[in-house]
Amino acid sequence: MLNITRPHLDESENLLRFSTEKLQVKGEYVGVLCRENDWCDQSVSGVRFETAVFARARLMRTKMRDIALRDVAITNCDISNSDWTGASFQCVEVSSTRLTGLNGSEGQYRDVVFQRCTAKYAVFLSSRFERCRFEQCDLSDATFESGTLKNVAFRNCDLTDVRFSAATLTDIDLRGSRIEGIQIDVRSLREVTIDVLQTTEIAAITGARLRPLNEA
Repeated sequence: MLNITRPHLDESENLLRFSTEKLQVKGEYVGVLCRENDWCDQSVSGVRFETAVFARARLMRTKMRDIALRDVAITNCDISNSDWTGASFQCVEVSSTRLTGLNGSEGQYRDVVFQRCTAKYAVFLSSRFERCRFEQCDLSDATFESGTLKNVAFRNCDLTDVRFSAATLTDIDLRGSRIEGIQIDVRSLREVTIDVLQTTEIAAITGARLRPLNEA
């Protein structure tokens, strides 16, 4: 079991309702509740949120490079087709949120949990993940290429055609996930934990042939 530090939101009922329609470049927002905010198509860099909750917020097609989130919960939001290159997530929980087509390349993700999220075609190129967990997420056709992943679990996820090529992997758990077409370097498999139902797909990566004992 990963020892992931959860967001410090013990007094979330005291958060200030955040109604700003337009975010500011390098704006810093602390102790806020972003409920049903509509920031679609906004372009702003260097934004920082700390001790914040996002609920049913609309952030589709946003360009928020170098966004920083610390002690944040994101629930039932839509961040699809956005460019969040260089993002920094620390102690963040993301649940039931659309991340389809999100560009989170060159990001830093530490102590982050993704639950029941749709992240098809998401791009995490050259990103670093440490102590992170994906649960029941659709990550099909996503890429973690050239990234660094340490102590990361993908449990009961759809990892069809996910790309880990040229990534540095340490202590990765894929048990319970669908991994057909997964792309991962053979040398990295020693750092990957799988279940018995996944052996066929892993054998295909190594080039090994699986045959019954009684077959000639």
